[in-house]
Amino acid sequence: MILQNRHSGGRATGMGKVPYFSWAARNGKLIGFEELTVHSVCLSMRYALSAFEGVRGYVQVDGKTVRFFALREHLRRLAATLEIIRVPAPSPESIVETAEELARVNNVREDCYLRISVNAISLGTLKDGGNEIACDLVLQPMGRKPWAADTQGLSLAIGKRAKPGDNIFPQRAKVISNYAGPRLAYLEAKDASYDDVVMVTEQGFLSEGPTANLFLVQKGRIMTPRCSDAILLGVTRRHVLKLCRGMGISFEEAALLPEDAYGAEEAFLTGTGLELAPIGAFDGKTLRGPRNILPKIQDAYFSMVRNLPADGEVP
Repeated sequence: MILQNRHSGGRATGMGKVPYFSWAARNGKLIGFEELTVHSVCLSMRYALSAFEGVRGYVQVDGKTVRFFALREHLRRLAATLEIIRVPAPSPESIVETAEELARVNNVREDCYLRISVNAISLGTLKDGGNEIACDLVLQPMGRKPWAADTQGLSLAIGKRAKPGDNIFPQRAKVISNYAGPRLAYLEAKDASYDDVVMVTEQGFLSEGPTANLFLVQKGRIMTPRCSDAILLGVTRRHVLKLCRGMGISFEEAALLPEDAYGAEEAFLTGTGLELAPIGAFDGKTLRGPRNILPKIQDAYFSMVRNLPADGEVP
């Protein structure tokens, strides 16, 4: 049961450039957003024992109901990540209940983004277990990204930094340490005047963006990197492939090289936060076009997320 505190709900508060709603939650209880802290020497801060998920909340076709898309699917991935890093998982049903209550007390009436993080907050050394956890939920307003209507598409670099393989650390784990290298690759791409970056594997195959999965279109057929190519198994990625199957659009998970990106007719990124983002060029090489496949997938995707069942889950 969520407990009330002295904060007023429903009004967005700002921290830096990113607005968040003033109510957050820790371990099922309401807390003011500014109070949501962990100690600088706890295990999550010292050794990156911190896992997270981002979940989109979408206003439904009735114009007032907000439902979280695939929340339980995200929670299954969170549990798998926590098993990898040997940190106990919180109750998924408790998180579902807390997320719904958080949207209610914040009076959310717009598209939003729910971040769920699990931090090992025990103090200790590398040898200690992370048995004491804080499961934190925050909400922020998040509408369609500006590139959703961009006819030109994003300009991407194919990065020189390789993503490590599972022999170093499982890339399917959504932990904060797995974002340090991609963040650096992104900043290097921005310094070179690109919008974003696609990283490669140690073997030179295309992998993914810092926060998104990659799709190419060649001769009307969708190609996407294999699960073994150091990618996060994206929830949006899975639903895009399912939509393609339902629409009769053929696809293949394949070992892709930079040359495949340069020769693509279309390309796009998918992820919870950025949704479906068109790519216009790789390394300054403009894609051949025309863009026929992505608009169909976008239409189907946004129809799906604005017509969700009551629990927000789509098989």
